[in-house]
Parts: sequence; C-alpha cells; structure tokens
Amino acid sequence: MTNMTGFDPGNQQSQNQRPDFVEQAAEMLVRTIVWVGQTFWDFRNLATPVAVLLAAAIVIHPAVLVMVTIVPLPRLRQAAIAEWRASVERYRHSVWRRRWPTYATQLGWARTYGRTQHTPKLRTLTIEPSRTVLELQPLADHRITQWAEMADSLRRLTNHAAATWKETTPGHLQITLTKTPLPTILKLNHRKVAVVENEIYLGVCADGTDLTWNVDHAPHLFIAGATGGGKGSVIRLCLLHAVQSGWETVVVNPKRSGEYHWTKNRGVTTHTNLHETEQMLQATLKELYRRQEILDEQGEETWHHQGWKRQLVVIDETPTLLMGKTDKDLRENIAVALNTIAAMGRSAGIHLVVAAQRPDTQALGPYGGQLRNNITARIAIGTLDQQGRQMLYGTLDPDVIRILDSTPGRALATQTNSRVTSGVMASQIAYITQQELKESQL
Repeated sequence: MTNMTGFDPGNQQSQNQRPDFVEQAAEMLVRTIVWVGQTFWDFRNLATPVAVLLAAAIVIHPAVLVMVTIVPLPRLRQAAIAEWRASVERYRHSVWRRRWPTYATQLGWARTYGRTQHTPKLRTLTIEPSRTVLELQPLADHRITQWAEMADSLRRLTNHAAATWKETTPGHLQITLTKTPLPTILKLNHRKVAVVENEIYLGVCADGTDLTWNVDHAPHLFIAGATGGGKGSVIRLCLLHAVQSGWETVVVNPKRSGEYHWTKNRGVTTHTNLHETEQMLQATLKELYRRQEILDEQGEETWHHQGWKRQLVVIDETPTLLMGKTDKDLRENIAVALNTIAAMGRSAGIHLVVAAQRPDTQALGPYGGQLRNNITARIAIGTLDQQGRQMLYGTLDPDVIRILDSTPGRALATQTNSRVTSGVMASQIAYITQQELKESQL
C-alpha cells in the first residue's frame, strides 16, 4: 500500500519507485509521439492548400506570404485543441482499461478457475468531466443483490463522490460514478416545472441527472420521513406540477395546518375532516369505475385518447386518517377506498401521493401495509429508522443508509421513473416554500 501521509527516504523506496517513474516517462514519450503523428495526419487536408498558397505567395509578393500564414492559424489552433482533448480522453480510457484488472482484484471481484483468473468484463466506458459511466458483465456468482454494494465499493476505490447503478440488459451492470456531491440546498429551477405532462420534477440524483416521478411508469408515490425532513417540499412540487398541467387536484390535510393555503386560488380542493375525505374518495371511486366502464365498452387498453384530465389525490399525514379510536367505520371506508385507487387508478389516470412519518403497519394500521405495498414509487426523506427503511426498501448497504443524514431534502428514491427501475437512488429534493409559491406567478 502506498504511503499517502509522508515520504520515507531510503534506497529501497527509491528502487521501488524508479521502475514506475521510468515506465510512466516512457509511456508519456510514446503517447507524445503518437499524438504528434495523429495531429499531422489530421491536418493533412489543411496542409495541401497552405503549401500551395505559400508557393504562390513567394512568386507573387512577400506580403501575400504574411496573409496566407496568418489566415490558417485560428483553424490550426482549434484543430490542435480538439486533438489534444481527444488524446486526453483516449489516455484516460486506456488508463481505466489497463487498471481494470487491478481494480477488480482489489475489490475482491476476481475469481480463479484452474490457472486462469477471471474478472468482470468491462464492456463500455464513457468518461465525462463530471462523471464516469461503465458497463460491466459481472461474473456468474455476482448476484444482482450484490450490485449496489459493488457500485459503492468501486466509488470508494476510485475516490468519487457518489455512485448509482442499474441493469441495462439482462446480466449487464451499469455503474455511474460522479465527482460532484449532492448539494445541501437545491433551489427549485422554475424552468423545470411541468416541462413534460406525465413527469413531475422533484430534484437531482447523485449521478447529476434530474429526479422525476413518471406517473405513467409508477402511478402512485409513497413519501416517508420525519417532520422537517422535506416531505412538504415533495408534496408542493407534485401539487405545483398538477396545477400547471391542469390536473384535477385534491388535498387531504387532516392536521389542519396552513401550508396548503397557497393552493386556495389555484383550483385545488382541500379537505380536513374524515367525513369530507370519505365523501371525496367515494366520488373518486365512482369516477374511476365510470372511466373503466367506458374503456371496457370501447375495448381500449389506455385512457390517454379519451380526453380526460388526470386526477391527483394527495394524502398528508395518512396515519391520522387510518388510525384512531373513533369513527372506525369511516376510517375503514377511507382505507378501502385508498387501496382500491392504489390498485386500479393507473388504468383511469388517477394518482395518489401518500405521506407518512413511518411506513409500517404500526403507524398506518391494518390496511396501511396493503396500501404501501400497492405503491411502487417510494421516497424516504430526511431521516427514517431501520424498520422504516426495511419496510420501504428491504436490506440496504450501510453506505446507502448513511445518505439519510438529517439534511433537509436529502432522500432515497426508487421506482420513480423508467430510468431508476432497480436499486435505490440517492437524491436531493428541490426546495420551495409556501411563501415563495404565494408570491410567484407559477
């Protein structure tokens, strides 16, 4: 292991370092020669007219010689810069591919069969200024349940800030390594609101891409996390998108807080008690059945060609509705209605956003577990205890768990869109307050 904290003089270390220095110097010399040759080869189309102009300038007038020498310089400079960048990229690719067997061995991914050592095959490699994307073909004993841990181990070894993974084609693992850490506070970029009708912008992922909730891919969203972690921001982003897109939107706010006052003049209906909520959900079920009956009569598989508006039902502090010693019949009716919408709403363009501090049956009640299981798109935000994480995601790698470090807006998301179809995506939720929404023209 290389000593990174200091330098120990001695002949032994000098002898150990000398071959590395000689090898690096030789490699750089070879690469310089190759680059010079490639540069001259790339400039061959430009060299011929320049030579003709120079010959003509000598015959015609010396002033022409100066002109024909100066004119091509910008093109030569641009071509040289482009070739230099290309050569740097080729060099980085060669370094990665040369070091790959060493990386795989250090990470414990190598396997020896007979006298031959095998490592996961590096199929493709893309190196960008802010991230590195590589596609692997893991060995047979590298199961998909280990891929999240493999991605994070590679991140630590290569000293990157974040790592995400997904399965591209069956048996192929794509790992994205990013250098830029997640921001502590992510201000909402208003230009990203309601850009695509069926995709709700929520924030940024650890790989630098936008975190979105695609309601056609995952029709319902479950949000879990302690108070102050950022659940309100997720709900506000969903409501803002729905308002901008012209959806029929309803909010159930049993805690009777004023945080939805900004929706008052934007066509959003708000309910605060059990009776109103139960009536609203029954009306939503009636509309769901009506749409399904029309689709069945017409033999249509999707509602998108019917001209119907999407409907969004937001349930804040869900345990307050489902748990309680009073009005048990009402609470049961609400729970049954929510489960029916969660199971069948996709076919009719009706979507749920369900928020709770804890996602377990102790908080959600006997019907809450079924409700949670019917919702595949899930976000844990702020902080969440071990039992809550297991209820949402199952077993997580310790490095993934540490992402929920109480930073407001820091979240783990899964199944929110077609790009994040497996694993858990570290992300930062965009932040916007009720006051900002009141004052904005959004």
